[in-house]
Amino acid sequence: MINLLFFYYKYNNEYIKDYSIKTNGYDGKIIQIKENEICFIESDNNAICLFDLLERKVITRIIHLTLAYTVVESLLLISKDLLLATGTNKLTIININYHNVQRAIEVSASDCIYTACLLNEYILLTADSNHRIIQRRIEDDNLKLISKKENAHDSGVYTIKN
Repeated sequence: MINLLFFYYKYNNEYIKDYSIKTNGYDGKIIQIKENEICFIESDNNAICLFDLLERKVITRIIHLTLAYTVVESLLLISKDLLLATGTNKLTIININYHNVQRAIEVSASDCIYTACLLNEYILLTADSNHRIIQRRIEDDNLKLISKKENAHDSGVYTIKN
């Protein structure tokens, strides 16, 4: 499936279409990872794409064996250098400076991770398909289990910043 991702800018309190890019099966998951870079998922080839907003082009597509059999559900910047991709059977940590997978952490096939959020720079919460909230500590680019809460959510976990 070919989809378009549209970019707008604000001029005199109006939003004006600037440009668009073609994506392969883009399904709405997009985050800003640096001042002039965004990241999105191409679900058709299960790639994580890094896109330069100034040059208006894809910098790289991260297609890696650890992503091959995972449906990526969400993206989260966990530090200035690391991106966390959550999915059906893995948490994948990606180094955005080197454009490579740094670590993949297996989760059981029934524990699809829908969403993830950071409580602070060290604590990560994930919401899985079994309605559990799992708290993990980020230690040297690894995730250590802290606690699990059963029947804790309907559709995910999110943070609201003041």
